Amino acid sequence: MVALLALGPAFVCPSQAVLPSLTAGSASPEIVVEATSNELGASVVRLRGIWPTPCLPLIERVTLNGHDLRVDIRSNQSLCSGPSMPFDLAFDPLSQLGHGLDPGVYRVTLLAANGPLAPLQARGFALVEIGKLSPVRPESGFWWPETGGVAGTDARGTGLSIEVQGESIAAALLTYSAEGAASWSFGTGTLRERSVEIDLIGMRDGSALLDSVDRTPRPVDVLTLQLEFLGNARATAWIGRQIPGPNQSLQQLRSLSLVRLPLSASTEAGSWRGDWLLLRNGLNRSVDSTRRITFSQTVQMDDEHFRLTSGDGFVLQCRRHFRALQSPPEQCSLNDASGALVARFDSVGLNRLDGSNDEGQRVELLRADPH
Repeated sequence: MVALLALGPAFVCPSQAVLPSLTAGSASPEIVVEATSNELGASVVRLRGIWPTPCLPLIERVTLNGHDLRVDIRSNQSLCSGPSMPFDLAFDPLSQLGHGLDPGVYRVTLLAANGPLAPLQARGFALVEIGKLSPVRPESGFWWPETGGVAGTDARGTGLSIEVQGESIAAALLTYSAEGAASWSFGTGTLRERSVEIDLIGMRDGSALLDSVDRTPRPVDVLTLQLEFLGNARATAWIGRQIPGPNQSLQQLRSLSLVRLPLSASTEAGSWRGDWLLLRNGLNRSVDSTRRITFSQTVQMDDEHFRLTSGDGFVLQCRRHFRALQSPPEQCSLNDASGALVARFDSVGLNRLDGSNDEGQRVELLRADPH
């Protein structure tokens, strides 16, 4: 990553930009949004892409609501025409907001206007990671819209298949076209600590599996999938595409709350019954730091809470959100036979729980026979 050395509220450096894969005159509005740091190590947010005219924009306003970061950019020159040009903007959140950004995943929305009186329009969206974050390890498998989730509960029949291999992640989006026909799109990306961006490409007009007609499928519906993993089995997805605008395409975006569910009818305590490996101190997986636990007894305490116990006295107690009772728990705690706390897990999946003990040391609980 190139360090940005200027420290003002915003600056433009088109001649020195490391451009996205666009050329002057391109109709694509692709804008790369990324986090980098200045020479003092402070976080800097950088925007780069193609502007539809030579009258390049400046940052007009930056606002923050929780982890939603909105950036407005505008060209203040009227009656500007000519070929599209690359632009490169960056800003220090301290100078724009009066304070720095806490570590986390930020949802950056870019609105742009090409003229002093032109309306602001959505041009880009990205997930940006700021600071040092503890990683989330999303589970491979089928993910579905979460009942009681924040967004996308009406996306019936839509699903996401995820395959994670190290830092690489592949996703297949299973949904429907505008005509109501079944449709799927596929792509791969590099998993960051808690997020990933994947370009999805759909295919159409290929040969049916049992059809004798040989047809070459054609790519259609290039989508962008942004995933913020809230835990091992819970995520928020933003699915976007470009639609025609007056002088450049605009951003169309849809969000979905996703969760990985067991193939059984519900996520009752029995879904976590079985053999597990308790790993203490993070990656220090020596014989002394690893223990096998078999959860054999389950108790459904109420709609939100359940408990599992092992023959040697370990107790795993979990809590689900009252609005998402079919989803994996939001939090679990593990106690040993003496009642002492072993770990609190704030990332709970079907095959993996991640958390820490009272000393802040990393603790993992991994299913010995994952499914």
